[in-house]
Amino acid sequence: PDALYLQHQGSFSDQASSWGVDDNRDGYSILPTDLNGDGWLDLIKADRIWLSRCGAASWLRVLLWGPSPNHYAIGARVIIETDDSRQVRWLHSGSTGHGSAGPLELHFGLGDSEQVERLTVLWPDGKESVVEAIPARRVVQLVREDASLAPPPLPSPSF
Repeated sequence: PDALYLQHQGSFSDQASSWGVDDNRDGYSILPTDLNGDGWLDLIKADRIWLSRCGAASWLRVLLWGPSPNHYAIGARVIIETDDSRQVRWLHSGSTGHGSAGPLELHFGLGDSEQVERLTVLWPDGKESVVEAIPARRVVQLVREDASLAPPPLPSPSF
């Protein structure tokens, strides 16, 4: 069966059964993405979808748009800082699983924080952008001023 490991203070425990995702069917990848726009990462397998029901914790989704030829800023590093944590994500194309690919965006779980104090983008060409005081629970699209084309519209929930 599929496994889902949660980390807690340096150790990992399999929570797939208690979360209801211990599927026995064949599959090569599970893709986490926010299908319904509620800020929570849902899980997609080739023939199954699990919609998350995670509670009231905060989140932030980040989309980037830069200059040609890398409009989606593949390779960018995004750092967010809240009042009590710092997180780093790299924007990559494709997925960490076999034969899957998700949206070109970054998702940050913020816990109890209601604001990102500072968001730093280190663009693939070495330039840096900084935005401060971003409220939680939203999709943020950062567009570089030297982008030659307008970005696509923000994604809407799939259902």
